[in-house]
Amino acid sequence: MLMLQFGAPYEVIDRLSGERRGSRPMGSILLLRSFASKKVDRPENETASFTVNGSLVDIETTGLPSDSCAEVVTIGFITGNSLRIVQRTRTDTSNQLLDRLPNLPRPLHAFNKEFEEYFLDRTIETEIQSRRFERRREAIQVAGLSDPFSGDGSKVVDAWNTYQKTREISHLKSIMEHNLSCLLTELCLLAVRKTVDSSP
Repeated sequence: MLMLQFGAPYEVIDRLSGERRGSRPMGSILLLRSFASKKVDRPENETASFTVNGSLVDIETTGLPSDSCAEVVTIGFITGNSLRIVQRTRTDTSNQLLDRLPNLPRPLHAFNKEFEEYFLDRTIETEIQSRRFERRREAIQVAGLSDPFSGDGSKVVDAWNTYQKTREISHLKSIMEHNLSCLLTELCLLAVRKTVDSSP
């Protein structure tokens, strides 16, 4: 297991796109974060930076591919040094959310890429997992990240269902913060494994 520190400063821009104010309809929530680089604590106390070549993608869903009613509720991606998370609200369908996904620069990278490929209906070139069923927390620990679900993606289902009943935006923000933590963890893991792969 590797211990990394995500220490790069980043600016936070929260935009509730079309969230109900007066007569405006509800729509997706978009979270934008830009960051300078990832800092890696190395034994030599050197600092390394890493920018994604192509796009790193992570999604949140209401179930597994084996669940016939499972849908995508969140899409997060990193391209270059820019991170975006698009979150469904109650008036969006899964297909409408997928339509908001831009034509991302390739190659695409994902952790457990078969899962992302199934729901996104796109080919993903790079698998970040080193073996099937590897868990993120087994592969790497990143200090300084906060995840309201403690890495448990199954809690997205409860948060989404509770949001559907209560319409409380706080439940969507929890899903987005979980997706953010997943993306930044996967970014660190991609950086480490790409560095190892390219070592002489």
